[in-house]
Amino acid sequence: SYALKHFELNMAHYGNHGFSHFKKQVTQYLRGIANAAEYRKKLLTSQTQDEMKTLLEHILKETENNETETVPPLVQPLHH
Repeated sequence: SYALKHFELNMAHYGNHGFSHFKKQVTQYLRGIANAAEYRKKLLTSQTQDEMKTLLEHILKETENNETETVPPLVQPLHH
């Protein structure tokens, strides 16, 4: 997914600071999905890189399994 790739790139580029930097950006990937507020709270309160990655993988899996979604938001590119 784009969100996971973006997270990994942030970590590679910014090192440990990539985690807090990505928290500022991750909410862009939650737009338009069911339970976005719940996911946002969990992601923004995550304490470790591993926790963030696990949450992103879980959200991706849930949105891919949701047949009411036509295109899972976590796999859509972020448009600026």
